Amino acid sequence: MWISHPEFLSVVQESWSTKIDGDPAFTFMKKLKDLKRILNDWNWRVFGNVQAKLKEAEVKVMEAMQVSDNDPFNSDALENLIKAQNDHANRKVQLNTLMRRKVRVKWVKEGGSNTSFFHTNLKIRSSSNLISELEDSEGNVILDQTKIAEALVSHFQKKFEEQPVNIKEELLDVVPQLINDKDQQCLDAIPSAEEIKKTVFNMDPESSPGPDGFYGIFYRTCWDIIQHDLMAAIKFCWRRKFIPKDDVFIFCNGAKRSLKNLLKLLDEYQSRPGQIINKSKSKCFVDGATTARKQQISEVVNMELSQFPDKYLGVIIAPGRVTSAMVWPMVEKMQSKLVAWKGKLLSFQDRVILVKSVLSSIPIYTMEVYKWPSSVIKICEKIIINFHWSGDSDKRKYKVISWQRVCTPYQKGGLGIKRLEVINKVLLMKMMWKGLKWAWDYLKEYIRWSIGDGTKLSVWFDTWFGESPLVDQIGFSEVVQNNIGMKVANLLNGNSWCIPTELQSIITSACLPDINGGEDKMIWTGHKSGKFVTSAAVERVREKEPKLAWPNYIWKPFLHPPSIASNIWKLQQGVYMDDEEMRKIGYETVSRCCICQEAEDNMNHTLWQCKFSLEIWSWLNSIFGFKNPNSFEDICAAAKSAAAKYKSLIIKEIWMTTASDFTLFCCAGISIGEPGNAGIGVIARGCNSQVIGTLTGGIGVALSSIACEYSVLCALE
Repeated sequence: MWISHPEFLSVVQESWSTKIDGDPAFTFMKKLKDLKRILNDWNWRVFGNVQAKLKEAEVKVMEAMQVSDNDPFNSDALENLIKAQNDHANRKVQLNTLMRRKVRVKWVKEGGSNTSFFHTNLKIRSSSNLISELEDSEGNVILDQTKIAEALVSHFQKKFEEQPVNIKEELLDVVPQLINDKDQQCLDAIPSAEEIKKTVFNMDPESSPGPDGFYGIFYRTCWDIIQHDLMAAIKFCWRRKFIPKDDVFIFCNGAKRSLKNLLKLLDEYQSRPGQIINKSKSKCFVDGATTARKQQISEVVNMELSQFPDKYLGVIIAPGRVTSAMVWPMVEKMQSKLVAWKGKLLSFQDRVILVKSVLSSIPIYTMEVYKWPSSVIKICEKIIINFHWSGDSDKRKYKVISWQRVCTPYQKGGLGIKRLEVINKVLLMKMMWKGLKWAWDYLKEYIRWSIGDGTKLSVWFDTWFGESPLVDQIGFSEVVQNNIGMKVANLLNGNSWCIPTELQSIITSACLPDINGGEDKMIWTGHKSGKFVTSAAVERVREKEPKLAWPNYIWKPFLHPPSIASNIWKLQQGVYMDDEEMRKIGYETVSRCCICQEAEDNMNHTLWQCKFSLEIWSWLNSIFGFKNPNSFEDICAAAKSAAAKYKSLIIKEIWMTTASDFTLFCCAGISIGEPGNAGIGVIARGCNSQVIGTLTGGIGVALSSIACEYSVLCALE
């Protein structure tokens, strides 16, 4: 909201130019703190209470519209109306931006930002962020908000206060040296200006703000102003060689002497660098001992005694095969995301986006590690399917289509959702590419080898000659059995092939691949780069459906809002309930079209045969010159022929005649960039050139030609 205002950068520049004494890190943080205070004052002065301002803008639009309607020939009244409408549109954008920042629901697209879902989420987030009471270290419960703030500040000041540090060199002797001096110099090298800028601009501009209170978009927008101070602060901190703490696994036997030596080492470590081990967050795993001995070890090390399965870095670790219990927390997490109130407040299109952006992503982290049990995948997909259709993960809808069809790409009639089974296979294939053997059955079909020295390649079991391993071509014959361990290197003489006589009937010299020298390289044929690419693997693994023509006409956000496109998709897929469908599932009902009252109520009649529908189609036909359609296929065919006919034609004016006068619609559309942010405008004038109506609005990112055509459509509507 701030960055779109023309005064924003000048306010930042004026505040940032203030001279601050201190080291670069202090200077940068002090300038940020001062800027935050100045921007808060400026925000209240310029934007004020956005909701109240929006209501005031609505009142001004109504008043200006009343004045213009009473005197349609008054150009000043029309100009005031346009200004009032523009101010109202700006206030709506400001409120929308403010709510998005507060709610922090990034998956919701345009069209779902000013819904009850947003407002409900905002209330829940506000209540969850409130600390109503706090228990201090002495067990006292604090209710006063001022005292709660003081207790928190005191706690963290004490936690992070400076402590004397004495480095004991003997501790470093037990740390193995895993990198050489050259690698260490690269790690210690101060980052360049280009590296810092690249890192800053790679931040998500819409992610939650850091401790400084500023979003990533602030650093991008104000880069030219703040870059020198930011770089100086980063380089200053880098020179101080601040090293973050890491999680550590320590293995030792459970002998009393070993435990004492370990505790002595940990005590010395804590006393030297000042890093304190939090034993309440540490765990002790003991195996191969009695229950009494395990408890004794836990008391000696003063750590909680734990056992497998247990969670580490978000993944359940346990010996043996993967069980349903190990991945069940992901099911519970998915259910918590799909509480019933959320589904009821979302449109069908918003639920599609939630499924694609959030639900299908929840299990990815563990799916990279485990092959999920098929039973758990079915349960998760059942939850997703029910929520997708009904908005309630526990409620099944009667009229749906197969989930396999839903999960095909848009071009093939689906919604582009990825099935969990496919995601699991692909991620394991990626792991297999890095050395894991779980997903070999899915991966080996696309594996080929580039021959270097041939030492890694089996003559019989690797795909280096032809499109499959030789053993698949000739079977497990006597030749294979007698030479089971033969490598491709045995067939090479330097950079030349030397095929033994007994194998020349199997391996023909005319089809032998090139010898590249060096190491043998694995090639994945699923992508032109030869490397494993997850998106390309999804296309290989998922169920295949034929490509359709009609999806190209409906999934165009610059022409059809996503909610309308979703409804057209459901009609095309037969996901609707009318009287005819109700009778198919056993309901007895009397059917009559509620519009024309002349035929049974069914979707085919409503769209193509009802009197009202025929009048609409006839009106459109008189404008665009095509016959009345009887199906979506007819519409697609008409659109295709009309596109070729009117490809270079852009309509600037439309005259519509009535019995006694004329109406002129002046239509305009433009975009900033090709494509870019686009908008449209329409002015309607009567036969005496008086203004009788206006329309303005933004249509998102589009070409200027599309914006012009869209303005004509708006005029027709």
